[in-house]
Amino acid sequence: MGIPGAKRRPWYARETWPSIAALALAVVAGATAVVKEAFASDPNVALLGLYALGAVAGPSAAILRILQAAYKDARDDKKDAPDDLRGCLHVIQRTICGYKGLVAPPDGWLRLTIHRVVGTDLEQVVDYVGSGDGGAGRLLPIAAGLIGASVRDRRPLVFERPRSVDQETWVEYLVHEMAIPRAQAQRTRQDRFAFMSIPIPGPRLDILAVVYADAAEPGFFDETTQGLLLQGTVGVAQWINEHYYG
Repeated sequence: MGIPGAKRRPWYARETWPSIAALALAVVAGATAVVKEAFASDPNVALLGLYALGAVAGPSAAILRILQAAYKDARDDKKDAPDDLRGCLHVIQRTICGYKGLVAPPDGWLRLTIHRVVGTDLEQVVDYVGSGDGGAGRLLPIAAGLIGASVRDRRPLVFERPRSVDQETWVEYLVHEMAIPRAQAQRTRQDRFAFMSIPIPGPRLDILAVVYADAAEPGFFDETTQGLLLQGTVGVAQWINEHYYG
């Protein structure tokens, strides 16, 4: 099955639309039969009644089918959505909050997300936890940034941005040294100074995804915080391998 992406299934892969089409056909066919018989030169009353019954029963059955299809689509959407991974990240964030002695962290204090490997790209599969920045569905080249380096080197990485580096210089560094597309580099938050990425191996030891974290405080990822994030990612990896590849 694999880790699901951020985008929902396309309309042609859903069961609701064929059911709606069936309803439209039932209405047209039933109405046509009733009108044709009603305006015939010698209408058959019994046949007209049968057509009228069909004109009501057919759409009613089609409406029931639409409701059943919509229920199944909603259930499949929930099953295929990666939202459960956000729950894992919330647990990691609150664990780190406990260690740092913070009850209500401000927006962006620590951001966490997960990128999955999709061919030659890395796709952010869930919105950031710890921030309202969103981001689900964003694509990066697999060689880009700290997450790309973690995939390539198959190990956790920590990086610090010196406070003396201004945003313009930082953007140029991201583009030329970290291979991040300029448009995305220019959209990065200016208050990010500490970064960490941890690869998640699959059953065949190939890299399936990367947990990414960044923070507003330089030196945020001290040895203990790194350990908490590493252990939390072990739990995320176990869930991914059990739930999506078991």
